[in-house]
Amino acid sequence: MNAQWLHYVGGYYTPKKFLREARRIGISRRASSNIVKNMNFGDRVLLLNWREGRPAAFGEFRISRIFFDADLQAQVVEKLKAEDKIVEDHSGGASTKVTRECGSYMMGGGASVSDDTTSRDIIETAEKIREEEGKQGEALWVMIGGELTGTIVPPQTVVLADGAFPPFTRSFMHMPEGLTFKDEGEAPAITPAVVGVRGYGKRTRKQREGE
Repeated sequence: MNAQWLHYVGGYYTPKKFLREARRIGISRRASSNIVKNMNFGDRVLLLNWREGRPAAFGEFRISRIFFDADLQAQVVEKLKAEDKIVEDHSGGASTKVTRECGSYMMGGGASVSDDTTSRDIIETAEKIREEEGKQGEALWVMIGGELTGTIVPPQTVVLADGAFPPFTRSFMHMPEGLTFKDEGEAPAITPAVVGVRGYGKRTRKQREGE
């Protein structure tokens, strides 16, 4: 059974702006590699906005991609190939410029992984490569992503069993037991992939306002 997660979206995003971007180019969010180890492809992420002191759910996605720096991704894919865990490899194709409200980067093609390959397998492969390069003390840059699978209009306040609200965090948290929300419905099919990213950088206010 797939796990379920909560993730707050804020900063320069409003729910409307985030959903518009997600429909256009999908979703990618920075995450700690230690958290990604405990996620898996197909996990549901409920998107929350902190609205007037209350967490309001406005959309959701299923995890289908793990993003690394392009050079590291290429090495990860080669090691996974040697373990017969890569189904298709399109990572050597042309790169696409991706511009989001929060940042921009060049995204290469992805490599589809086998159904029995877990996020933990992939992160531990990346960690082993960095250890071999003497970089085990450096933070591992990673994002998770997927396609928008549902919207909630108007946004719906989420409440725990004791009447409290889920605490705010800039990371991801397991969906607590007893959370009042709605039935998740049938899980959509996904194609799990490892994707390479190059030149990631945050966008300035001037860049956003100039569009």
